Amino acid sequence: MQIGIAPCTGMGKALGSVSRYAAHYLAEKIDGEIIDIVKISAKDKEKLALLNRPIIVFTGCTENCAQKIIEKANGKVVSNIKLWKILTRQTAPDSREDIGEKGKELAKEAAAKALEEIKAHK
Repeated sequence: MQIGIAPCTGMGKALGSVSRYAAHYLAEKIDGEIIDIVKISAKDKEKLALLNRPIIVFTGCTENCAQKIIEKANGKVVSNIKLWKILTRQTAPDSREDIGEKGKELAKEAAAKALEEIKAHK
């Protein structure tokens, strides 16, 4: 079954940028499709059809917007990887414009965590 991957938009926030990197790393590893939260919010019918699968969310802040948007549109979030919970000094992104090597390492760690959770749910 194909997995939906929903990164938070977190525009203007470094962990939002990391979440998008993490989504792309994960999409490369599994049969998954990245879900555009903005289009879900806008009720794009084509994108809403993607919500009929299990969804992994990458969250950059405590507001959990992506999860709330997915659930409001009747999507099923099976895992929410909260980046601030796995963030360390060694993986702190440089900035929102350029997360740098440390931010990319955090994104890879988040994608690996999501992959573990996917395998555990199969």
